[in-house]
Amino acid sequence: MLKPVLHPVFRSAFNFKKGLLTLVCWFSLFISANAQVTPVLNLNSAGNASLDLASLNLNDCFTSTPYTPTAAVGDGHAMWLSNNPFPSSTTDFVFSAGASFIENADGTATLKGTLTNTGNPLDQWEVNLYLSSKSNWTQWSGLGRTYKDESGLVGNNYTNWSYYIENPNIASTIVGLSGNTGKTVEITHMPASYNFGFQVGTAANNKNSGFGLSGWFSYSLDGQNYHQGDFNLDLAQVQRVINHTASQTTFDCSNLGLNTITITSTDQFGDTCTQQVDINIKDVTPPVVVTKNVIRTLMNGTVTISANDVLDFNCSTGGISSLYGPNTLNADGKIESIVAPNEGGEDFFFAKPCTSDNCSIASYVISKKTFDCSNIGENIVTATVTDQSGNVTTATAIVYIRDNTIPVAKAKNITVALDANGIATITPQMINNGSSDACGTISLSLNKTTFDCSNLGFNQVTLIVTDNSGNTKTATANVNVVDNTAPTVVTKNISLNLDEFGQASIADALDLLVLCDDAVIDIGDGGFGDGGFGDGGFGGGFVPGAGEPASFIPAPYYQEATCTKDNCSITEVSVDITDFDCSNIGQNIVTVTVSDASGNSTSKTAIVTINDITPPTVNTKNITVNLDANGNAAITPAQIDNGSSDVCGVTLSLDKTSFGCSDVGTQTVTLTATDANGNSTSKTATVTIADNTAPTIITQNITLPLDSNGNVNLTAAQVDNGSYDNCGITLSIDKTSFNCAQIGAHTVMLTGTDPSGNSASAPATITIIDNTAPTIITQNVMVTLDANGNASITSNQVDNGITDNCGIATIELSKVNFDCSNLGDNTVTVTATDTNGNVSTKSVTITVTDTTAPTIITKNISVILDANGNANITAADIDNGSSDNCSLTLSIDKTSFDCSKVGAQTVTLTGTDASGNTASATAIVTVVDNTAPAVITQNISVSLNASGNAIISATQINNGSSDNCGIASMTLSKTSFDCSNLGDNTVTLTVTDNNGNTSTKTATVTIVDDIAPTVLAKNITVALDANGNANITTGQVNNGSFDNCNLTLSVDKTSFNCNDLGAQTVTLTGTDASGNTASATATVTVVDNTA
Repeated sequence: MLKPVLHPVFRSAFNFKKGLLTLVCWFSLFISANAQVTPVLNLNSAGNASLDLASLNLNDCFTSTPYTPTAAVGDGHAMWLSNNPFPSSTTDFVFSAGASFIENADGTATLKGTLTNTGNPLDQWEVNLYLSSKSNWTQWSGLGRTYKDESGLVGNNYTNWSYYIENPNIASTIVGLSGNTGKTVEITHMPASYNFGFQVGTAANNKNSGFGLSGWFSYSLDGQNYHQGDFNLDLAQVQRVINHTASQTTFDCSNLGLNTITITSTDQFGDTCTQQVDINIKDVTPPVVVTKNVIRTLMNGTVTISANDVLDFNCSTGGISSLYGPNTLNADGKIESIVAPNEGGEDFFFAKPCTSDNCSIASYVISKKTFDCSNIGENIVTATVTDQSGNVTTATAIVYIRDNTIPVAKAKNITVALDANGIATITPQMINNGSSDACGTISLSLNKTTFDCSNLGFNQVTLIVTDNSGNTKTATANVNVVDNTAPTVVTKNISLNLDEFGQASIADALDLLVLCDDAVIDIGDGGFGDGGFGDGGFGGGFVPGAGEPASFIPAPYYQEATCTKDNCSITEVSVDITDFDCSNIGQNIVTVTVSDASGNSTSKTAIVTINDITPPTVNTKNITVNLDANGNAAITPAQIDNGSSDVCGVTLSLDKTSFGCSDVGTQTVTLTATDANGNSTSKTATVTIADNTAPTIITQNITLPLDSNGNVNLTAAQVDNGSYDNCGITLSIDKTSFNCAQIGAHTVMLTGTDPSGNSASAPATITIIDNTAPTIITQNVMVTLDANGNASITSNQVDNGITDNCGIATIELSKVNFDCSNLGDNTVTVTATDTNGNVSTKSVTITVTDTTAPTIITKNISVILDANGNANITAADIDNGSSDNCSLTLSIDKTSFDCSKVGAQTVTLTGTDASGNTASATAIVTVVDNTAPAVITQNISVSLNASGNAIISATQINNGSSDNCGIASMTLSKTSFDCSNLGDNTVTLTVTDNNGNTSTKTATVTIVDDIAPTVLAKNITVALDANGNANITTGQVNNGSFDNCNLTLSVDKTSFNCNDLGAQTVTLTGTDASGNTASATATVTVVDNTA
């Protein structure tokens, strides 16, 4: 885990108004919490950082597993040498402290350490055992290799062991120490076939059940004689003690970002490994920011500053200047006077830090650069400084903006109209003609804003312009006050009645106006017509309800018009229509126009309703009318009118104009006269209604069928074909009943009578018929086929009550004879015909049955199993002439046979006819297997063992032999081989099946010898003869070499001379009959004993 790193970040703030310097300090805490993320190292305020390796959660870069080896408990030795010639020594050795066994990830392992003899401390060796080709049990056993279990404690642990062989590329040795100094002995894997290996795991040391190692090796102390040795070790896993060093531990601003460093790890064994680690160098210290206040005067309404104007980068002087001169702050810290640059202000300084960063500043900006009139006065500006790592610090400064420019005042003449109350109000904006100020925002005012009727004409006003800084300017303009408000007119509706001549007139136009109490009327002499505004009217400037007339009375005006008035005065009133007659009955719209002194006028309508209240005069007369052929009669008001009239025209109407048969006799009607205005008068008259028309009789000829009982009834309605009368009709006939004896045509008379007693008659022909088919009731019949498969029926068997309304003539069946083809339900049609030829049919079911069982005859058969061991038979195979009276289906209880059924099998043959009658008989089916096995062999190669022998089995030669019923046995003509059989040998595989059938096939067994000879050599001494020559034979240097078969020995050098005096190394090579070779060296010491 990385340690938290605390970084102080210093920032300063200044209070210039109070003359105080305030230093504020912040601390930032950065914690990197886990090893899965890149470690972060933060630079300090000086831009430096140091890496503490202990703070890194470093991965273990070692890929090996170290163990401390000790002598396996239970035997007392770590290494055993079967032949140890060191004086006073035993064959057992133990490790001194510092020994190690290390398993590497690449499948190699090393055993190193100092071994001391348990009997003589001077007998010491340093072991350097190099192992490789690490295998698990599956891999190891897959090579045909096994394991050692000398203690009997292994159990199943061997499946979890690791297996090694000696590394063939690095010589393993024991190097002499102390009394053995100068000796180096190579140790080699034993056995050479690698049948056993160096085994590591639980109980692998062959001495106890603990975790350990055991393995065997061959060695020679003299280079000639070879002996056996082994290791039996307890292994205890060791905790590594690791020391780390780094390629870089100090960092500065130039290292910002990811830095890859190399960590070298060294353990207590002197082993090293390296790993790359990314260190993220960060700068989290924000810049130190120092600001200064400034004053700027607007030019054309704007002014611009830069970040350099408010940031102090002058680190060399350590001071900051104030732009305020002496006595510029009042007691509340407010600015009272501003001394502009070069206007006599004096700078003074505070000791302070300046704007800086521990690395470098990337950018600096201010929150506002441009100022305008909206910023006049003090403005807080924020300066933001960002370093190259994105750390940000902000600080504020005061920017004072001032404005000294006088506004521009421009005015324009306007015309305003008095409102409905005679008042007009203006605003400064109406007079303003583009007044402006460099700062844009100005305030406007006027010396006069309100006008009334007394101000009509031109009036001079003064516009005053003031900017936000209090600067002012004025301009004058003329206001022309006019009245263009038309009078407000409210009319009222009146009603006039026509006189006896149909005439009416408006006597006074003021009758159509609703005048306000405060209305000013100034129309002078004269008025509306002769009876208008004359001496008795509203002449001479009359104000209703106000006493003496006045030329102008200013007064408040109602917002909602309820009466007639003008905002100043009314001077004229007129109306467009004054006379009316009968054509104007009802509502008439007239227009009233009112004008004021300024010529404004308003017109508005009023409704003059003309009424006619004189009723008409009505006279009537009585009449008689006859109903027409449809039984209807109609009259009009003109038939009843006898000279009715009205001065403005009349409309006549009757309360009843239509009459029907129900009105026959006298009826009273009322005649009503209504004039155009709804005045009406009524009077009655008598109307007599009469009916003299006889009915019209129309008949039709019809045919009537007798009912199910042989009868039928007739009604007048059935014979009637549309008889009618203008006032209704009643019909009757002279005959109504008929039966089976009256089949044929008959004449009947139809008579009609109306309510007034008028009557008429007409004849019609009635034809009586029988069209009712017989009723058939049947019953289903079941018949059984005889021995010949035949059966028959009659109509009496299916008749279950066949009837007809007038009698049955015949009954017939569609089928009466049946055979085997008709087994089951058969549909037969029954046809019945009555005495009048009507026919009915109905279906009946005739069920034909067969109760006779089949006759079954069988025969015995034999069947042979096929190549798959199966045989099938059919019912036809064992049928021997079975039969049935109808049809027959044969089946057997068993159709398939296999090897398990070889021999006699009883099979049942069953015959079933179409009606389900069955019979059975048995037969013997003999199942035979005469198929010999199919023999498939394969050639194999077999290696002789160390004794020169090899044994094979039939399964090795068999390559998938098979039989339809299974194989009972497989035998070989030869199973044992020795050196005399080297090469190809023919063997015969005999396969016998379960039923005694046999087959044979040959295969080639190749006997090979791949075991190299064991060559043992011995050193000899030979003396040169008198000629300075000496010869040796293989037998002289052979020390008991052998092979599993036969062996031929040769030596690479057999002749020596004077040039060979001294020790000479010769190689003894053994070659067996299969070409396998092995060699061993011997020292031939050549001496010259000849004087």
